Amino acid sequence: MQTIIQKLNIKSIVFAAFSVLCCFLRLEIFSKTPVLNLFYAVVYLFLVLILAIFYHYIDNISAGRRKYSKFYTAAPAVLFTFFMIFGYSFLHDSSWNLAVSSDIGQLGKTTAMSVGYFFFFYYMISWIYSCMDFPVKVSVKSTADIRFAPLRWYLETLRQKPFTTAFVSLFIVYLPCAIASYPASFIMHDSRVQIIQAYSELGIVVPEYLEGHMVSDTVFLNTHHPPVHTLLIHLCLVTGSRLFHSANVGIFLYAALQCLCVLTSVSYAVKILMEKLRVSVFYAFFVLLYFIILPIIQGYMFMVTKDILYSAFLLYLLIALYFLYLGEISRKLYAELFLSALSMLLFRNDAKYIFLLSFLIIAFFYKKFRKTALRFIIGVLCFSILYSAILSLCSVTRGSIREMFSIPFQQTARYVKYHEEEITEDQKQAINNILDYPTLATRYNVNLSDSVKSSYKEDASKEDLILYFKVWFEMLGKHPGTYIQATMNNYYSYFYPLGYTLHNFSFENSISAMDTINEQIAPLGMRFYYPESLDTYRNAYEHIEDCLANFLPIAILMLPSAYTWTLILLFFYALRKKSKSAVAFLMIPCMIVLVCCLSGPCNGHYGFRYLYPIILSMPLLLPMTVRLAHISEAITTSKKVL
Repeated sequence: MQTIIQKLNIKSIVFAAFSVLCCFLRLEIFSKTPVLNLFYAVVYLFLVLILAIFYHYIDNISAGRRKYSKFYTAAPAVLFTFFMIFGYSFLHDSSWNLAVSSDIGQLGKTTAMSVGYFFFFYYMISWIYSCMDFPVKVSVKSTADIRFAPLRWYLETLRQKPFTTAFVSLFIVYLPCAIASYPASFIMHDSRVQIIQAYSELGIVVPEYLEGHMVSDTVFLNTHHPPVHTLLIHLCLVTGSRLFHSANVGIFLYAALQCLCVLTSVSYAVKILMEKLRVSVFYAFFVLLYFIILPIIQGYMFMVTKDILYSAFLLYLLIALYFLYLGEISRKLYAELFLSALSMLLFRNDAKYIFLLSFLIIAFFYKKFRKTALRFIIGVLCFSILYSAILSLCSVTRGSIREMFSIPFQQTARYVKYHEEEITEDQKQAINNILDYPTLATRYNVNLSDSVKSSYKEDASKEDLILYFKVWFEMLGKHPGTYIQATMNNYYSYFYPLGYTLHNFSFENSISAMDTINEQIAPLGMRFYYPESLDTYRNAYEHIEDCLANFLPIAILMLPSAYTWTLILLFFYALRKKSKSAVAFLMIPCMIVLVCCLSGPCNGHYGFRYLYPIILSMPLLLPMTVRLAHISEAITTSKKVL
C-alpha cells in the first residue's frame, strides 16, 4: 500500500479528493453538510485512493498527448459538469437557485462540486477515448473456444448468416410482445388524431384547435401529423374492416407492418456490422441483446405513431451515408439514399432539415461529393415545394404555427408566473392576443409546454404575432434568467443522468386512449379492444418489462441522457480525430434529431418517441463513427509522412 501511495503524485490525490467529495455534498440551499463520522471518513479515503490510482494511470497513458486532444476531452467534461450541477438543481427545485446562490456556503459547495465533477469526467472521457483509440480485443479468439454448445452454434450461425439469424431471432423474441400488444399500442393524443381525421364521414376536426380553420368542409386531413403516414394507418384500417370486418385486425396490420419494417432495418444493420464493418461476432451478439432486452425499444414497436417507422428509415440513411463517403458508389447505394430520404420526408415533417443541413455541410467540406450533395439539396427543395402543392390541391389543411413556438411560449408563461407584477397592461394585451393570458400561470408545466401551447389563438394575425414578439424581447431584456430557466427546465433531463427514466409502455394508458377513440368512431360501428382472454398474460408481460426496466444495467439505458451523452462524446471524439467525414456524414444527421428533441414540447423523460431514432441507431452509429475517425487519422498521418 505504501508503495502505491508513493507512486501517486499530489495532483492525482487532490483531484480525486474533490471528485469523491461530490458523493457526499448536496446542493439543497442553506443545508448543512453533516460532519463526516469515522465510517464515512474511511469510505471517503478509500474512494480517494482508488480514484487517485485511476487518475494517475490515465495521466500515464495520456502523456505526450497534443493540446488539441486535451481540449476535445476538456470541452465535453465542462458540459457534463454543467449538466450535473444545474440538472440536480432543476430536478429538485425547478430552477437554478440551488446552483446559483449568493450564500457563501452554497457557492462554496457549487464550486467544490464543479471542480470534482470536471476532473472525474475529464479522466473518464480520457479513458473512454483511449479505449476507442485501441479497441479491447475479445478474450475468446473464436467461437470454437466456447464450451456451451448452443451458444457456440448460435454465434457461428450469426457469423455466417447475420441478416437471417438476426431477423428470425428478433421475430421469435418479439412474438410475445406482439401477442400482449394485440391489436396495437395507442398514444392518448397522436393515435386518436391520426385515426379520426382520415374518416371524413365523422365530421370531426382533430386536433380540435383547427376547428373553424379547415380549408375544406369535406376533407379533414391536416399536416399536424404527416398525411401519408395517416393514410397508411387508414389503409390498414379499411383493409381490416372490409376483409375481416374488424377494426382490431386493421390496426394490427399496421402494427405488424411497422414491426416488420423495423426488424428488417435492424437485421440489415447487423448484416452491415458483420460483413462490412467486420466487427466481432460478440459485438453483433450484444447488439441483438440490446434490441431484445431494452424495454423502450420492444414496448413501442407496436405503437401507432410516426416516429417508429421514421427511426427505421434513419438507420438506412446513416448506412447509405457511411458507404457514400467510402466511395462504394452503386445503383443500390443511390436507391437506399433515395428511398430512405423519400420515406423520412413523408413520415416526419422536420426530416427536410436533416437532409438540407447535412448535405450543405458535405458539399462545403468535400468537393468530390459536391455534385451529389447539391443534387440531393435541389431534390429535397423541389420535393418539398411539389409535395406542398399537392397537399394544397387535395385540400389538406396546414398544421398550426404554434408547434414552432414551444420555447418562446414556455418562456412567456414562466415570466407571467414569476414576474406578473412587472407586466404592463399593454404587454398583457399583446400576450392575450396570442395566448390566454389569465390562465398562463396555472397552465405552466415546467416539463411540458403542450398546455401553454393549447391556449394559442388560431385567429391571431401576423400583426398580433409581431407585437407579441416585441413584448417577448422587452421581457427578455428585463429577466433573461427567467427565459433561460424556462428552457433549461423544459429539457434538462435530456442531459441529467440521475433524474427520471424514459417512460415505459403502459397498457393502462393505451386502454384510456382506446376508450377515447372508441367514443368518436362509434358511429362507424368500429371498436378497438384488448381481448379479455389475454388480460392475465398482458399484465404478467408488462410486469416483467417493468422489472427489466428497473434492473441496473438496463435502467442506465432507460435514461434519456445515456443517448445524449453518447452522441456528444462521439461528436467530440470525431473532432479530436479531425474526422470531418464522421461529423458530416454521421454526427450532423443525429445532432439535428437531438436539436429537434430540444425544440419540441417536452422534457427527455416524456420525449421517448423523439429520441427513438437515436436509440435505434446507436449500436450501429458507434462503430461507424469510430471507424471513420480512424480512417481520417490514418489519412492525415500518411499525408504528414509524405
